[in-house]
Amino acid sequence: MSEQDLVNQLIAYLRLKRCFVWRQNQGGMRDRTNRFVRFCSQSGISDIIGMLPDGRFLAIQRAEPVAWCQRAGFDPAEGLLEEGMLACGGDRHAARER
Repeated sequence: MSEQDLVNQLIAYLRLKRCFVWRQNQGGMRDRTNRFVRFCSQSGISDIIGMLPDGRFLAIQRAEPVAWCQRAGFDPAEGLLEEGMLACGGDRHAARER
């Protein structure tokens, strides 16, 4: 299953459970003047962002198998983002294919 398939399935499930969620794309591209424009200014942002029915913030990161993560490493900004979310009462989860 591709990353996009997993993220789409998670979004569909969360919406059935009355969560307000969306796919958060991060990256960038060059505009017509060759200036680099970022899609998201928050480093380490999760793949799915939203709110639970009770109003709490929700973030879900699509995670690779542990062996792959150890080879590629993690963005340290993800840890800082998680600390901030948890300190404010939010939830952050990792999702992977079975």
